[in-house]
Amino acid sequence: MADSLRNKRYRAENKEAIRARHLIRMAFDPDYAARLRNNSRKYNTGWTAEEFEHAWEKQKGCCAICKKELEKGTRSKTSVCADHCHTTRKPRGLLCVTCNTMLGSAHDDPAILRAGMRYLKKHG
Repeated sequence: MADSLRNKRYRAENKEAIRARHLIRMAFDPDYAARLRNNSRKYNTGWTAEEFEHAWEKQKGCCAICKKELEKGTRSKTSVCADHCHTTRKPRGLLCVTCNTMLGSAHDDPAILRAGMRYLKKHG
């Protein structure tokens, strides 16, 4: 049997045990957790660890839109989101979850965001 098939079968049969080992390692090995975050960020958004840290320092740990203080490694409204262009994958800036969701809901379309601004000005 080929190694890849054997590995695939093992992972399928031992999913919970593998997940438990992964979570334990994440909790007790900060380097492992950081490496996984960096790899995931690069894969999902195109941001390298260096680009992320540079933006963090440049923005002083605050959202590029609302200026709220951001938190690394948490899952809350003030968690940091590495914003990027979905077409080019070019990094744009660090945002809070709320501002990132706002841009995503508007499909990154400035016309929709301007229309929303006009609506708010008109209706308070």
